[in-house]
Amino acid sequence: MKEDYLVMGQLVGSFGIKGWIKVKVFTELVETLENYKQWFISSDEKNWSSLSVESIKVSQNRMMVKFEGINDRTVADGYRNYWVGVLKNSLPKLTDNKFYWDDLIGCEVHNTMDYYLEN
Repeated sequence: MKEDYLVMGQLVGSFGIKGWIKVKVFTELVETLENYKQWFISSDEKNWSSLSVESIKVSQNRMMVKFEGINDRTVADGYRNYWVGVLKNSLPKLTDNKFYWDDLIGCEVHNTMDYYLEN
């Protein structure tokens, strides 16, 4: 069975010398990714690898992550520009009339006067 992933951010480079990595978060709330102890990363959004989160630091809407087994700056920097994803089926179920942004991609948009908006 093919797993579906939702991109939630991007690793943007190392932070310090002990393997921490800066994360550019794409979610509405930076803290959202703290709910996931298993992250999936990919350089091409097709092939995903699982990493276990050891620790997360959030400060002033910025996030840094420390993955298990990544303990120095050189190794951490090797993940620069990798996408961060979670399994779509691990997302909380939404109530009526609420959607994830990803669910809206490819939808037609009409305004209140039924005028079709094109991109």
